[in-house]
Amino acid sequence: MALWMKLDVGILNHRKIRLVRKQPQGDSLALLWIGLLCLAMDLEAEALYISEGIPYTAEDLATALDFKIKTVKIGINLFKNYGLIDILDDGAIFINSLHERQAIDKLLLQRELGKERQRRSRGRNALVTRDKVDVTRMSRVGNADVTIENSEAELDLEEYKKEASGDTDSFSDDNKYAAFDTPPDPEPEPSIYLPQAERLANKIIHNDPKHFGNKNRAKITTGWADDIRKLVEIDGRDIATVEAVIDWCQDDDFWKANILSGAKLRKQFTTLLLQRQNNGSGGKPMTADEKRQEATKTDEGRKAYYKTQSWEDLDD
Repeated sequence: MALWMKLDVGILNHRKIRLVRKQPQGDSLALLWIGLLCLAMDLEAEALYISEGIPYTAEDLATALDFKIKTVKIGINLFKNYGLIDILDDGAIFINSLHERQAIDKLLLQRELGKERQRRSRGRNALVTRDKVDVTRMSRVGNADVTIENSEAELDLEEYKKEASGDTDSFSDDNKYAAFDTPPDPEPEPSIYLPQAERLANKIIHNDPKHFGNKNRAKITTGWADDIRKLVEIDGRDIATVEAVIDWCQDDDFWKANILSGAKLRKQFTTLLLQRQNNGSGGKPMTADEKRQEATKTDEGRKAYYKTQSWEDLDD
């Protein structure tokens, strides 16, 4: 559960908020919008669900945020018209742009760091308890050497306590990963095939704006980029042909309902290519240059292609 959220100091001058406030009960509607943001941050999610599969209704929101049901219903319709929210297929309210504005990923990272800090603290406390037992046993001997060892042990105990309680700089902002056994993996470089994956994603969203819902689109398109990498580097397709097939299949009435991922694009690529080449579904046919590129990808293909061409054709 997030304990805070970022709020722009100029929120009251935001174009859409000003339009909201011009409505009857506008100030109440603006306050309702802030309440929805607070609820989303409390849930740490962009879609508002009471529990898994059970979305908040207008009545639920009225109870949770202490508003009249009529005000909530008016607000939901108004916010949807202004593009502040979307309504998912199951009726859940989806807060647009919350992910970018509130950095939910960072909040989740902080939570994981806190859990790791507690786990290591419990381990150190167990070690402290064991050392206390050892010190007590040594003290019963009653000689000067033991007294010195006892004092050193107490100093070690104090160091353990400080580190466990966070008094040291182990968890400072400059060294927040120092407590982990190994440093985190560096951020991977974006795939060079990500533009083609985004091209497919944008075409799919154009056909179905709710396709991704509250899923992590960035994670999904990263996986698609790897599928397209295999399509190019393993299957031997060229980028221009891949992009052309992406555009064609998302304009085709049949294939746009079936090619909804990078994996499906790769699996059906040969069929898509042939149908586009033959103009079987009313799409744009391949150009002569595209046909030549596709036919001459392999040694066998080049031999077969040039055997069928006259010298005049090759000169062209």
